[in-house]
Amino acid sequence: MRERCELLNAAVLRLERSSRSVEVLSSNEAHTLTEDLCDLAKRWPEEEQEEDDASYEAEAPIFLRLEEVLVKLPSEAQEKIVAAFRPLRAEVSRRLAEWTNEINDWLSDAGSPNSSNTLQTTSELLELLREIEASPQLRWYRQCRKSRVKAKFLMAVASFVRAVLQKSPLVKSWLDQIPDLTSLVRKIEKQLFVLPGLGNILETWHEGRLQCYNATLSLAAQRAADKMRDDLQVSLVSAVKRSTTAPSDDGKAKVALQIQLREWPMSGCPLARALLEFLKSHALELGDLGRPSLRECPPHSLQPTTLQKLLSRLDAFDLGGPPGLVRLRFEAVAALAYKAVGTKPKAGAAVPPKSLNTGSPTGTPSPTNVPLPTEISIDYNDVSSMSRLIRRGLHADDEEWRQAWEQFCYDDEGSDDGSINGDEQSIGYDGHAEPHDDPAHDGCQLDTLDFHHDTCEEFKEHLQLQLKRILTKLLEREFARQRMLKGADGASWCREGSAAVRQKGISIWG
Repeated sequence: MRERCELLNAAVLRLERSSRSVEVLSSNEAHTLTEDLCDLAKRWPEEEQEEDDASYEAEAPIFLRLEEVLVKLPSEAQEKIVAAFRPLRAEVSRRLAEWTNEINDWLSDAGSPNSSNTLQTTSELLELLREIEASPQLRWYRQCRKSRVKAKFLMAVASFVRAVLQKSPLVKSWLDQIPDLTSLVRKIEKQLFVLPGLGNILETWHEGRLQCYNATLSLAAQRAADKMRDDLQVSLVSAVKRSTTAPSDDGKAKVALQIQLREWPMSGCPLARALLEFLKSHALELGDLGRPSLRECPPHSLQPTTLQKLLSRLDAFDLGGPPGLVRLRFEAVAALAYKAVGTKPKAGAAVPPKSLNTGSPTGTPSPTNVPLPTEISIDYNDVSSMSRLIRRGLHADDEEWRQAWEQFCYDDEGSDDGSINGDEQSIGYDGHAEPHDDPAHDGCQLDTLDFHHDTCEEFKEHLQLQLKRILTKLLEREFARQRMLKGADGASWCREGSAAVRQKGISIWG
């Protein structure tokens, strides 16, 4: 390790002395230095070794000097030397990944409603762009052996450059505060996307990439709409609701149940952000999407047409107005709220669509005006009824219900009181790690609990705690609704049920 470090230092000194004497090295001298450096590069194995961390501090300053003087060599020689040295290639990959994250962060921040495009922040952007344009790693980007890193870098730069050159509203404040921003991005564009014999390929290459990524995003959105339609619509409707106008100072609500889609790049668009977050969180349920995968789709690749195509398939959204304007269909949104608690809206309960734009107090829809479904009745003093409710869920082969009960039995509130052994009929409740076989001893058999434990206060409190804790989950279970939801003829609500239904019913409104 020490020997190769000394040899590298000697080679760099030789290159530095040669470059001082002339502006550009002769072809023969450049060829000799290139061959010597490439031979020396073989001392660095292709794979990183354990000793690399120890040698990094000694070698890093020398490689930094090498990077500075390599620019004196012809482009072909530079590419050949960088390709030969693994540490130089690793530095290229590191810088590309770092710049990719920073560029994407700037585009994301530009679309954020809380972004601060002050003179200080824009000067940081200018400093970043100058660093990228002047760095030798930019011209050596082809030597990055990690194809995904390289592709993400080119995509980030292309998105940024096109947004600036097209004078996107997203970057308008930057253009106003940085007079030479356009000329700077054109220099970067020239280095990366202007090729001999082909000219400027930026738009062609970038559009092709966008189409490729949006094919994957479109397929993912289609599967989400097929498999998880209601959950997807709830997520998107909530995003629209959160982005609507806040109440005015006089207390009159300005409910604007519509949103204008942003042009590409869609940074800061609430619907675009909600869709991408939903697809990311449900990637496993969406299955194999082919290549590129969902993870390979970079930020800011979603196009408005892809989002509009999805929204046109969802009954909660209306795209029939001006281009890019998305309205909510109140009846469909109300139906989603009712479906969340397993009931149907009463006839005539939904407000007609035309009332959305009436502006009259009676015609303005409000989440709190959505009629609530029939209410819940749980007798928390009836151990038999509560135990049958728990048992019904376990007998229904509802894995999530089983896991919820098992977690409850083992967590801080129930670990000292109960345990489950995998049998849907057995619940131990006497402090032992394993339930007893005799239900008369510990009350662990739910099938016989109705007859033996009506007076067991401790066990009754245990069931009460579990049912109250998971009341929201009960609303989603058919076996529970059959026992808890009363008919429209007017059974009274328990306090817990009323709060839970109301919260569930308006959750779709954000």
